[in-house]
Amino acid sequence: MNLRLLEYGYKFLQENKGIQKMFKDMEKLNKEVDIIKKRAKKIKETKGKK
Repeated sequence: MNLRLLEYGYKFLQENKGIQKMFKDMEKLNKEVDIIKKRAKKIKETKGKK
């Protein structure tokens, strides 16, 4: 019984690490998208001034 629990716990931890990594990747992507949006906004503003 304890061995089963340990196995389950270990699998859960491994999956959890995967989920955490996924969230970190998502955060990185969101930051990159924000930077791109800001750059696009600046480009639009400078084009509008000309």
